[in-house]
Amino acid sequence: MESHVLQIDFLGSGSSGNATVIRYEQTCILYDCGFSGRELKRRLENTAIGLDDITAVLLTHEHRDHIGGLPLLARRESLPVYLTEPTNVAVRFGSRATCQRIFIQAGQTFRIEQIEILPFEIAHDARQPVGYVLSFPDGTRLGIATDLGHANPEALEALDGCNLIGLEANHDPDLLKNGPYPWFLKQRIRSNKGHLSNPAAADLLSEVAGDGLQHIFGLHLSETNNRPALAKKALVDQVSKLGLTTQVSVISQNEPLSYAAPGQMALL
Repeated sequence: MESHVLQIDFLGSGSSGNATVIRYEQTCILYDCGFSGRELKRRLENTAIGLDDITAVLLTHEHRDHIGGLPLLARRESLPVYLTEPTNVAVRFGSRATCQRIFIQAGQTFRIEQIEILPFEIAHDARQPVGYVLSFPDGTRLGIATDLGHANPEALEALDGCNLIGLEANHDPDLLKNGPYPWFLKQRIRSNKGHLSNPAAADLLSEVAGDGLQHIFGLHLSETNNRPALAKKALVDQVSKLGLTTQVSVISQNEPLSYAAPGQMALL
């Protein structure tokens, strides 16, 4: 693996699986691992990353679309896996697990090599879910927040002023309302511990976006209750209202996207 300053590889994001690779020089962090072991390995290899390249794993919560590949990763001896203690109780690492479990708490920073990491509380129906803000030596701050039913104060504070933001835009309210999901599931999704709609994501963005916001990535889109064009329009319209020049990308379930920080060489 070559040395680059900051590279983000979104391996896929949605209701069926979520995983992102964040590379800073020789540090390679896997943010969630929500695909099966075989599929996760395939997607990693498509971005020229092997399992042995992974420095550490950050877990947000225990739902399967965020931990599906964990039994495979957990077989790597001493691989650091960062998660909250309640999440650990709910997660199955597998009988062959030899990884190192490191418990973190929302609001308390820690470091992985050169990168400072702040876990922050999010509002979701899991044991103790978190999002993360990663701060790099060059001053760049990357915040990722998915699986949150509303813009809770902790998330707003953590994301405020980030240069790069990965933000859930899960559903269009009308598509959800008129779609095929049963009533109870619709209620769960739009509850204050469910998932952010496109308008709610845009509203959250208005609270945290500053002049230094370079790029926003729409994440965790529902394939049933959303459309990429609708999610992107909601975010682009908000960026325009705020008078910013921020770039907007939307990540789908099956179309990975690689991002290299401005001025850096993209990985092939």
